Amino acid sequence: MKSWRLALLAGASILLIIISFKVVPKSSPEGSTDHAGEHSTDLAGGHSHELVAGSANGADRDHTHAEGGIHEPDLDEGHSPGVETAPDKGLDPDRGGNPEEIVVHLSEENIAKFGIETEMAGPGEFEIRRTVPGEIVIDADRLAHIVPRVPGVVSEVRGKLGDRVRQGQVLAVIESRELADAKASYLASLERQELAEATYLREEKLWREKVSSEQEYLDAKKDLAEARIERRSAEQKLRALGFGRGDLERVPGEPADRFTVFSICAPFDGTVIEKHIALGEAITAEENVFTLADLGTVWADLHIRQSDIGLIEEGQVVAISSKSGLKAVEGVISYVDPIIDGSTRTALARVVLDNQSGRLRPGTFITADILVLRHCAKVRIPSGVLQSVNDELCVFVKDAHGFEMRPVTTGHSNGRYVEIVAGLSPGEEVVTKNQFRLKAELEKGENVGCAGHAH
Repeated sequence: MKSWRLALLAGASILLIIISFKVVPKSSPEGSTDHAGEHSTDLAGGHSHELVAGSANGADRDHTHAEGGIHEPDLDEGHSPGVETAPDKGLDPDRGGNPEEIVVHLSEENIAKFGIETEMAGPGEFEIRRTVPGEIVIDADRLAHIVPRVPGVVSEVRGKLGDRVRQGQVLAVIESRELADAKASYLASLERQELAEATYLREEKLWREKVSSEQEYLDAKKDLAEARIERRSAEQKLRALGFGRGDLERVPGEPADRFTVFSICAPFDGTVIEKHIALGEAITAEENVFTLADLGTVWADLHIRQSDIGLIEEGQVVAISSKSGLKAVEGVISYVDPIIDGSTRTALARVVLDNQSGRLRPGTFITADILVLRHCAKVRIPSGVLQSVNDELCVFVKDAHGFEMRPVTTGHSNGRYVEIVAGLSPGEEVVTKNQFRLKAELEKGENVGCAGHAH
């Protein structure tokens, strides 16, 4: 009976040993031998299974912490001292917020080292401008191509290229047979009109005295009317040649040798910019002998791109400059062509400029800076602050937790400042200098995007 009990006890011991080998992991971490020893020692206490399970769970927890925990940046992995990327900021119960936000942590020492500066975002007004090419041209309303009006031979040339002349000043003198014929016709018409007037007065008196017939009186009246018509016709021919009332009054008293003389005069104050006449030359009535321009005003013809034509209006202020050393001058757009040129795909905008100083030379290529709009933005930041990440515009915003990369939506921009219409509020601190350092730190460890787009 005693031997039976001993055999039963031995079998139970063997069974417990087999069970313990099944519970203990095959690939135990360091110290598994000790765990097995503890198991053998505590078998008698009846708690071997619980101890083995607890040891395995503890090992698993240690293993999980080593492989799956939050990874802290290490200097050996390429991160600068004091820089930490925290894509899981929201997991910290003390911070809250979106768990996908991207934040860079820097110590005050590294902020100073990297030269990072911030500026308070807020409202501001800025000017929106467009820069377009153009050219200084002559004021076409003050440009004259002078022709003689009568053919003749040049007997005197007084105007020279580049001369500034006054209205009525003689530029050249020609001798013209046609002019002599026109003056002679005018003088003859004056004589005939005078004779017709005397005959009419005599016939009118005789008719009233019943001495002559009524028909003779009517014939004299008709002759007077025809003489007056002829005189007006001869006068208009001379007026067409530039003769004024004073010139017509002087014609009857002119000596015979002056009948052929015709003076070419300046029609207004200006500068002789072209000359096509020489002494002794025979010229026609339609030949352009002088070109006169009033350079006291000039035009700035601007070439507006098709994409900008909707922004350009009459009355907008324009600052005009040139690479030739021309000091900037201001003017106002006075005309915008409603038709776009088919070959250049540009439209013409014109600015009238005062040029009494003579510094604006026609033919000069210019650059025009057009004030398109004065805009007041609720949030305005410098344009250089923006960073492009994964084709999205972002800014770095400083808060209590560090420097957060945040996507923004932009509005109007003038190249220097940009309006933020979404993503940024007035009063927030935006990194304005060396923000690329923060972007570089984020890109060292992994490919990141703006808040809400971490990878």
